[in-house]
Amino acid sequence: MSAAPAPFQLVGAAVERVGRTALEEWRASALYRKMLRTQTPATLAVQPRALRQGDAARGQEILDGTIRLAAQTLELEPDETPWGRPSPSRRFARRLHQFVWLRHLAAVGTPEAAYTARLLWDGWVETFGDGNIFSWAPETAGPRLINWLAAAPLIFEDSDPVVRSARLAVLAGQAEHVARSAGEADSGRPRLRARAAAALAAVCLDWPAARTQRLLAALGREADQQILSDGGHVSRSPEAALDTLLDLSIVEDALAQRGEEPPQQLAKVIARLVPAIRFFQHGDGGLAAFNGGGEGDPATIEAALARDEAQSRVFSAAPASVFLRAEAGQSLLIFDGGGCPPGEHTPEAHAGALSFEFSVGPQRLIVNCGWSANQPAGWRAPVRATAAHSTLIVEETSSARLPRGRLARRLLGGRFASGAQSLESRLRAEDQGRWMEAAHDGYRRAFGLVHRRRLYLASDGQDLRGEDLLFRPSGSKDPQPEGGVSFALRFHLYPGLRVSVSRDETSALIAPPHGPGWRLRTDRGPLRLERSAYLAAGAPPRRSEQLVIYGAAKAGAGPDDEANRIRWALQRAE
Repeated sequence: MSAAPAPFQLVGAAVERVGRTALEEWRASALYRKMLRTQTPATLAVQPRALRQGDAARGQEILDGTIRLAAQTLELEPDETPWGRPSPSRRFARRLHQFVWLRHLAAVGTPEAAYTARLLWDGWVETFGDGNIFSWAPETAGPRLINWLAAAPLIFEDSDPVVRSARLAVLAGQAEHVARSAGEADSGRPRLRARAAAALAAVCLDWPAARTQRLLAALGREADQQILSDGGHVSRSPEAALDTLLDLSIVEDALAQRGEEPPQQLAKVIARLVPAIRFFQHGDGGLAAFNGGGEGDPATIEAALARDEAQSRVFSAAPASVFLRAEAGQSLLIFDGGGCPPGEHTPEAHAGALSFEFSVGPQRLIVNCGWSANQPAGWRAPVRATAAHSTLIVEETSSARLPRGRLARRLLGGRFASGAQSLESRLRAEDQGRWMEAAHDGYRRAFGLVHRRRLYLASDGQDLRGEDLLFRPSGSKDPQPEGGVSFALRFHLYPGLRVSVSRDETSALIAPPHGPGWRLRTDRGPLRLERSAYLAAGAPPRRSEQLVIYGAAKAGAGPDDEANRIRWALQRAE
């Protein structure tokens, strides 16, 4: 799953790395820290409403001395803080310094939880309050500031006025730092979150109106750039769109508490996001798992959508994000008709072109493996590959590839060096059902082939049919491998489903714990049952299975060649 990156990608990444190093040195200087000294507020003008739901069980674990982050743990002695201890990994350390765990202590809601929260907060200030390159990076400082403000009663309402004033002084200094450095954060979600933190702090700390409006305007511009016209995030991740809605909503709520409306640009972005979240919702309340996103927390999703009192109509196509949706009876089909997002937005992206998810009521049947930030790091690369998605893969080669070579990977991080581009995506509605069709070019460079997929969902929701085609475009001058190429058509199944394959290996019965069974049939074979894993619901990875149709295709076949056409159907079993 690797490819040689273009020279301009490496040059751009190298320049970005040099600039980042210079900024880090500047932020670590005594002069920069002196610039952060600002007036200490007597109190917070606004205490924003926390939308991200905490887990009281996770909070109790922290009270018992166990911090679990990024699928790793750190054990602490009574009244010990983690700040003097080495973290199990960089991923663990980043989430630790972002204070993502603070909402879990808030969910416990006891005096002991408040004491522990302040103990850990004071320990961070003592160890890192004067500056630290890692901890003060805007990608870390921005989320930390939002989490501090969302848990303000836990930290900043001390009965001792001297202690309260000292804590508010630290808060004001961190807010000043984030306001100055937000534009330097990594592109994509990290930068948007840092700008949201700066705007939120300006509202909560009652900064001068002119500066607050500038920070809100900067947030609006950033959000407008990242949120597409259909409400999807430019990374093509449903969960990234949800996270953006949560960050913008907490700013909107803080403004509402002051009797103010958000700037028009910001309000329009929020209005685009709400129906997009509903577009990606399955019947169980969670999100479909595409492009590095997971299910999300249904309670948090409902809190984010609560502002939509009119219950926005769910549309059938997201043309800018290139997703299609069909709902019939109790069945729901969500189809990824696109390719890779822009390069700077691919560090979390997946090579899942033309994958789909299918659910019946609250029961998910066909899924992608997905991802969650709490999963073990060793799973990250495997689930980004095409093989971890319910789509077709040629020669076990992903439709998007990571850069080749140690230097290139270090400079580009997790960005793809090359990836599939959408060639077409369309939806047609008929009385009998919905037709979807899309194609991508992710296999042209290596194999000279285009993958086209057609899906049909009957109007009663009990018959889903698919047709996958590999073909060489007319007049193509792309390389053509000699002989044929192998393919695998994968259907990843949600955990807990029971599956049995027929003796002739052309069909399989899928039985959910509740409700009717479904039968998968194909005109090709063999159809095999293999192991899989599901990561979209959070750690740990859940064991699951996948049905796989194996076969071989002609490398030079045209769009009308039946040899490269695979037909299948997923129908409700009698």
